[in-house]
Amino acid sequence: MRGLTLLIPFLMVIILASSIIGCRETHYQRGMIYLRQGEFKKAEMEFKEEIRRNPSIRAYVGLAKAYRGQGRDNLALDSLMKSMKLEGDKVESYLLAAEIYLSRAQAELAMDMCRRVIEIAPKNAHAYNLIAKAYLQRGRIDDAEKEFRTAIQMAPDQTESYLNLGDLRVRMGRFKEAVKVYQGALKVNPKLIPAHLRLAGIYLRLSERDKAESEYLKVIEINPKHLEARLALGRLYMGMNRFEDAISQFEEARKLSPNSIPIYMNLAYLYNMHGDYHKVIQMCDRLSKFVPENADMNDPKVGQFVRSVLEFQFLHKGRAYLGLGDHLEALKYLQRLVDMMPDSAVAHYRLGLAHAGLRNYRQAVMEYRRSLELDPKLTTARLKLAEAYIALGEFGKAREECRAVLRGSPESSEAHYLLGVAYLGGGDLKTAEGELRRAIELNSRYAKAYAALGDLERQAGRWVEAERDYGKSISFDPNLSSAHRGLGDLYAAEGKRERAIAEYRKAIELEPDSPINYNNLAWYLASEGVNLDEALRLAQKAVSLEPRSPIFLDTLGMVYYRKGMFDEAITNLLGAKVGARDNPLISYHLGLAYYGAGRREDAARELTEALRLNPNFEGSKEAKKILKEIGGG
Repeated sequence: MRGLTLLIPFLMVIILASSIIGCRETHYQRGMIYLRQGEFKKAEMEFKEEIRRNPSIRAYVGLAKAYRGQGRDNLALDSLMKSMKLEGDKVESYLLAAEIYLSRAQAELAMDMCRRVIEIAPKNAHAYNLIAKAYLQRGRIDDAEKEFRTAIQMAPDQTESYLNLGDLRVRMGRFKEAVKVYQGALKVNPKLIPAHLRLAGIYLRLSERDKAESEYLKVIEINPKHLEARLALGRLYMGMNRFEDAISQFEEARKLSPNSIPIYMNLAYLYNMHGDYHKVIQMCDRLSKFVPENADMNDPKVGQFVRSVLEFQFLHKGRAYLGLGDHLEALKYLQRLVDMMPDSAVAHYRLGLAHAGLRNYRQAVMEYRRSLELDPKLTTARLKLAEAYIALGEFGKAREECRAVLRGSPESSEAHYLLGVAYLGGGDLKTAEGELRRAIELNSRYAKAYAALGDLERQAGRWVEAERDYGKSISFDPNLSSAHRGLGDLYAAEGKRERAIAEYRKAIELEPDSPINYNNLAWYLASEGVNLDEALRLAQKAVSLEPRSPIFLDTLGMVYYRKGMFDEAITNLLGAKVGARDNPLISYHLGLAYYGAGRREDAARELTEALRLNPNFEGSKEAKKILKEIGGG
């Protein structure tokens, strides 16, 4: 019993000592945990408590790291100096002090710390690496390279030295040597991600894209959640026009960083290039949640950033709606883009496309011309300007723009094509044919050029050639509505009713927003005297799409005429005449409508006007016959 009594105080001392040791370890361990979490102030408090209880080198080093994390390097150095006065392993103290001195460009002090390390641990590779970096600060590149080499010799299994030596060789432009060094690091550790990334960077500089791709893929294989590699590989694929692959990488990056604005911007751009316009709109909508239009822009830097994101959204949403054929919605965003960027040639060009899609050709011309004032070398805008002039029937101006393009790019197939169309519109079939054939020489699969050549040959009565060239056009682009419409016109002229109607319907199916497709079928049905109710619906549709077109109003008027609805015919034909006073056919048709309505005096006036404009127009014989009948001829 007495022995047990003596043992109890001894056990109490052991328990108390264990408790003190456990408490001391807890403060240090907590400090280390806070360091890893980046909570440096909390780490500082724990290390201070550890030092109060039991000063040690590791506690002072931990406190120095906590100070560094807060940007308080003076206090960090003070803590390290205190650690150096204690007995024990001071290697970490010296190395951390050297790093701080290097960050201050105090190379000599850093080297002194590293030499102390080497005295204690001659094979400490990190010390040699820091000495090399100190030499670099002093511009002594050869000495730095020597120290990196020594570090590798001292510890060939440590990859830091390989990476630093490789980086130095990249800096010196010795890329092939750098590749060998990084590959040496990978022999030590095949899964060393920094080495793979550095190799990829060199391969990109050397334009060896396949090798760069391979390195990025290796990184992703090692760590599928490596954001930097996903983004870099996405950008690489973007530069290679491998849009699907780029989209795949950026989508994976979006999963890893769902709030990254640049990722959404890259995806919007890529989906636009890929033609997935609904996705573009989706990406831009997500951007608007991160950067709303009403964001506070009082801070100039914030304001500049917000503006750049908004400009990006308006441009890409506008492009997407253009791609979807929703020109009105495109107009909304592109007008806002022009308001924000009035001196952007691209913004005015895109706005011109929206106006052209809405058949506001005058406004489109204004935007294209403004675009060219800002950037005379924007060839796409000049070609679209030529298209707009053709749509307005201003063929001379269209030819001028085409020639301007050809002066700088004589082998532009599109410029030759549009020049041919402009000559065709002006009735110069010979010159038009030469330009269209030149366009085909430059681009043997130019479907639009073959379709225009078919139109020319049909007008010239070369029907066999026309059918052949329409066929070629459709073989190269089965979805080109103008080729099907032209073939419909050809079959109509040949009296092949069923085939003509089938081609017209195909043209409407392919391009349901094109008024001329509806117009031509309506005219043909009315001319044949069949399906007049359908002809009326078709003609009304054409006019609804382009209400001011004299051609479409003329067709609608003639459909009403065929149905015996003379008042409605007169109303529409008068509208047609407002837009084309010198067109003898419109005057003739209006005369027929007046005659049908019993307004003989008005009929005589219009028929006489038609013959005055062109005594030999198609229908002139009928006009003379009616005039003779009513006593006006």
